[in-house]
Amino acid sequence: MFELPTGEPVDAEMELGVARESFPFDFGCVTYYKPRAKNPVAHRLVCAGVASGWLCGTDKGRKYTAGAEAEEELKKLDDSTDLRVRGTVWTQAQFERVARDLLEAFTDPASLGTLLPMPRIEGHVPTKDLALLVEMLASSEVAHGACAIEDGMLIHAEGELPTGGDEFATIVQGHLSAMEELGGGIDQPRPLASSIALENGSLLLAPAGDAAIAVWTRPEADHTAMLANAAALLRTESAGLLDDDAAEPLPEGVEVKDSRGGIDQMISHLRIAKDESVTGYLESVPMEGEPVSITLVGGIPAGIRAKGADSTEGAVTRATSSSNRLRLVRLDRTMR
Repeated sequence: MFELPTGEPVDAEMELGVARESFPFDFGCVTYYKPRAKNPVAHRLVCAGVASGWLCGTDKGRKYTAGAEAEEELKKLDDSTDLRVRGTVWTQAQFERVARDLLEAFTDPASLGTLLPMPRIEGHVPTKDLALLVEMLASSEVAHGACAIEDGMLIHAEGELPTGGDEFATIVQGHLSAMEELGGGIDQPRPLASSIALENGSLLLAPAGDAAIAVWTRPEADHTAMLANAAALLRTESAGLLDDDAAEPLPEGVEVKDSRGGIDQMISHLRIAKDESVTGYLESVPMEGEPVSITLVGGIPAGIRAKGADSTEGAVTRATSSSNRLRLVRLDRTMR
């Protein structure tokens, strides 16, 4: 687990246990250590005197967990281990610098209030990441649906949109073009986002690399928090090629198709996955050895894992072997 910036140390007598939620300082962090360990095992980030962000180390291949998952891990660790603790007070500027880079740590980004500028989705966003992003945004309790658009074309959609997908994409593209024209007319860079309040809901529009996202939400939705979550999701380090030693077994799910292997059959399975918008995985099972699994989100490949493979190309080569069996599996939402 990494260290956070130094600041003014908190009084050693102050109670900083995991159960404490509020603190007598405005900004800072509370860091936890296992007995006799030199490196920290977890951090809590304090904003406006309240513990709002959570980071926790893990032994499962990833560097750390964040947000609600880290909160749960730290509480379990606190129940089983006598943790050492150290508190640090930061200035508001120090806190803002940390928070910008670790938005995923905050279980409710709205708790940051107006401390941070409007979040933005920067850089090129691959299609597979757009699909994951749209599904995450659409799954929010305050969202009706979401979609990704590029040059007026619908790339991916989840949930309910206010009108048909292709028609909606055209309408959104027109508004995005108007946003850019407005920004250019007043010597401002590309707008970060647009939030439109309508009679039956609210619409969030935001550029995402060369594409854009649109989210149709309830009127009370916090669009700034939704964008913060989206930006954090795309910044979070992910392993496109994940070794099975560091991953849990895939759920069984519902088998959509089973066939012999090979490139043509692989393409057939992927075509079915796209046509039926399968979220799950395509597994290539050899007669001997470990399977290769391609993760699917809405029918779009989003990742691949293969034990012992040292590159994505090597994993794909193994997956397309004609001696393998191919299984296309759909996962229910509760299993994802």
